[in-house]
Amino acid sequence: MAVDLDNTLVRGNTLHIYIKEGLKLASFPDRLAILCLLSLRRLRVISHRTMKFGCLGRIDASDPTLRQRFKKRVKALFNPKVTEIIHNFNGTVLLASAAPDVYIPWIWNGPFLATRTTDNPDKAELRGQAKADAVALYAREHNLSVCDVITDHSDDIPLMQLPEVRVFLVSPTPKTLARLPQLQNLTII
Repeated sequence: MAVDLDNTLVRGNTLHIYIKEGLKLASFPDRLAILCLLSLRRLRVISHRTMKFGCLGRIDASDPTLRQRFKKRVKALFNPKVTEIIHNFNGTVLLASAAPDVYIPWIWNGPFLATRTTDNPDKAELRGQAKADAVALYAREHNLSVCDVITDHSDDIPLMQLPEVRVFLVSPTPKTLARLPQLQNLTII
């Protein structure tokens, strides 16, 4: 089973939570830089990727206070419907997300694929076809098959189109529903 993180397992955006909590603890120069990046993104002057990696570089992920606050906020937002599906699944559950890998181990105990924050010179995000390819590769390397996908977004259409996959779509927007191809095995939760 492959499970998306933001707006799927967690009812919210974990990057936004991480940035907000990191902003509270950042030094004045880092806080100013983060606010500038967020403002430039809101004005659509910079890309989401530029904002994301710029903010990540200015937040101290080793800060135990950040970890504690982030975990508390995110754990409170876990989607009970999704956690029930995961709990009832008899097999490997792989978290697959475009979220940064830096904080995933704080909130997830199992295997995961996420956007790498180190050794990623191109700042490639794990989304779309890259995410589907990574999940398929993980399954092959671990002698598994992907039978279920839980997601909320049309970015994961390539993942939803893996062979013989059952898709659970979490609170999809009308835009997401309009972009979906015809899927054999779709459940909306």
